[in-house]
Amino acid sequence: WLSQNQQNVDELIAQNKELQKAKEEQDKKIEELQKQVSNIKTIQDKSVIQEKFIVADQEFLSNQKTEDGVRLISTGDYANAIVALSHAVEINPHNAAAYSFLGICYANFKTFEKSIENCDKGIMLEPNKAIGYYCRGRLYLLFQNYSNAIVDFTKAIELTSDTPLVTATSLFTLRGLASLMNKDNQSALADFTKAIELDSKNMSAYMLRGDLYVFLNEDT
Repeated sequence: WLSQNQQNVDELIAQNKELQKAKEEQDKKIEELQKQVSNIKTIQDKSVIQEKFIVADQEFLSNQKTEDGVRLISTGDYANAIVALSHAVEINPHNAAAYSFLGICYANFKTFEKSIENCDKGIMLEPNKAIGYYCRGRLYLLFQNYSNAIVDFTKAIELTSDTPLVTATSLFTLRGLASLMNKDNQSALADFTKAIELDSKNMSAYMLRGDLYVFLNEDT
């Protein structure tokens, strides 16, 4: 993020597709609630449905604000992204993705503790989603905590069965970079190669692997 390039933007677009998927699921939930309205028979039933509508509406509005925040991040407008994402978690304190993206935003203002704190909240809310580990791993990498970055990228890779391709290949590239900075050249080489296998157009992985090959040949 700190230097906006096309790969970073592509990653955010991929994550935004995940938000769109969540929004579609939310629409289905609201449709189902609307069907249940016609079957209301008691005051208690009405009260239960009303509560469900309130929760669904909060989740919908929160997801909208999260989408706004992601779009603002992709343009480099982190200050307004923080406003949108903060509103998202205010509406729905259980919006894990919004917390993770807040972590990204605060990193651009060099506030390490606040960045990690928000990513921690996202992971705590959804420990089985890759996005939280992906975001926190990038923060650890940015702040040169390479060992923790490797742990988070590894966890994210384990959870990428339904993650867009651009994020999967990015995770191997990022873990490879963290391993390289941690002086584990062989692990880095393996990850760069895997990233290229997943996406033959991953220029970052090609460049990093090429530089590593040169270094290894010079070192022998």
